[in-house]
Amino acid sequence: KTAGGAFDGNRPQDVPAWRAVATAEADTGALFGALPGLSVYGTVVHQGPWFIDAANTQKVSGYTLLDLGLAYRARIGAQEAVFRLAVENVTNERYWA
Repeated sequence: KTAGGAFDGNRPQDVPAWRAVATAEADTGALFGALPGLSVYGTVVHQGPWFIDAANTQKVSGYTLLDLGLAYRARIGAQEAVFRLAVENVTNERYWA
């Protein structure tokens, strides 16, 4: 419900209809016999379009992002450490955040 009912039934501003995130990680040592403890990972994020005003007259396009990275698990003394290197938005997608 909105004040006076002016915007009843509209989508709230800055809220997309849907958003999907998928992440996968693979141990390269198990796959290719590479360096034990090394893995590759990727994330795809898709966000649908959304309105930027309460009247739902101004819409921003959705976007899809791809992030890629490497992770290395190592033992340092008695502790296990994970080192990560990531590149976000690999495809250089321009989007409104």
